[in-house]
Amino acid sequence: MLLCAESLFLKLTEYEQTGIDFYTNNDKKQAVLTHPNHEEYEQVVTEMTENLGNPYKQIILWIKREIYDLEGLKETIESVKTIEK
Repeated sequence: MLLCAESLFLKLTEYEQTGIDFYTNNDKKQAVLTHPNHEEYEQVVTEMTENLGNPYKQIILWIKREIYDLEGLKETIESVKTIEK
């Protein structure tokens, strides 16, 4: 997941640099992510992307758990019908 975090931070800094070049005539004091006084932003972005994880995997696991719940409910209903006979 580190590669994703690095690429995200790179894309954000490239975007910021483009804006600074265009709007402020290369005034580095206007930077937020690449400002020398704000070195912790790279760490924050890295931690954030590592903590987020893959939402598709989370959804798949949730769906599988729901399917297991429904299968259990189905088996319970079938057992009750068998007992009633």
